[in-house]
Amino acid sequence: MENTVTAPQKAVSSVKNLRSRKSFVIYLAAITLAVTGFTIPAQASPDVASEKSPSASESFSTLAAPQDLTREEMLNAIPLDAPKGPVAKPSDVSSFTTDATEEPVVGSHPVEPEQQEDFQIQSAFNPQIGKVFMRKAGTDTVISCSGSVINSEGKNMVLTAGHCNYNHTSGWYIGANWNWTFVPGYDHGRSPYGQWHAHTLVTTNDWYNSRDFNDDVGLALVNSRYGVSLVSAMGALGVTWGRPAIGQFTVQGYPAEGKYDGQWQHYCTGTSRHHSTNQIELSCDMTRGVSGSPWLIGYNTSSGYANGVASNIDRVVNPTVLRSPYFSSSNIGTIYNEYRYG
Repeated sequence: MENTVTAPQKAVSSVKNLRSRKSFVIYLAAITLAVTGFTIPAQASPDVASEKSPSASESFSTLAAPQDLTREEMLNAIPLDAPKGPVAKPSDVSSFTTDATEEPVVGSHPVEPEQQEDFQIQSAFNPQIGKVFMRKAGTDTVISCSGSVINSEGKNMVLTAGHCNYNHTSGWYIGANWNWTFVPGYDHGRSPYGQWHAHTLVTTNDWYNSRDFNDDVGLALVNSRYGVSLVSAMGALGVTWGRPAIGQFTVQGYPAEGKYDGQWQHYCTGTSRHHSTNQIELSCDMTRGVSGSPWLIGYNTSSGYANGVASNIDRVVNPTVLRSPYFSSSNIGTIYNEYRYG
């Protein structure tokens, strides 16, 4: 049975601020914008070939300097348009072939934060999951998505949706003349674990070139704060791909329309099902703002593995279905392995 649940409305206490084929990459002067029972096997080898798009190297030359958001800016952020996905045809579902085409791979395992005394996980609220804010320089425009800390050798990786890094609807790159900021454990205008600014954004070529929902996957690499990396401060979820498409998932993030206000974490749980070729879906009524939320397996509110990411919904008003790309070696596997070392 699928459920939508609201985390208890209680603030986190005792805390301190402290693809597809290939990825699409844009080089910038100050930043690189890359538009680029349950069994866990051994961690994956990073021996994956990478190839960057040479035609993208002159797309942009400036980026807004990192700047923390105010409480008011975070409270008033507008959720990024969550794409309404295409309706699946029977032939799409019958052609879903990913279940048996590759062996399950674990890119990384979950880790705990190094400073345990500053970090508390409540029931149904995980500070490793947070809110993404994008602000265009020189304007009051602040847009939001969701994201999560993912373990990697670089200790600086955030998982989100591809359209939170490059948005076809509005036709701009998030990053060029924008700030991209991750606020783990966001809570009603507070950033109890600080604000973490991206220096590199990544998505797949198929999302960038074709708006292919099968590959609507994004990563961000963030700067350290006061010499401390994101994973050292927060711990991290693991990431895995190539698993059976049908399974038990928890999707947790910050929906921000309708009955949701985007100020606290909410989650859905249930069994996934096929939607179309290389997409899975779950019965869930979370609204825009949930884009980029991790689809978690083996999750116990404090540890688990991202095996999908909130991408698109069945309808903008009163949605009933939430969808994710099927995580495979051709989307998350490719971009994760290319950027896992930061």
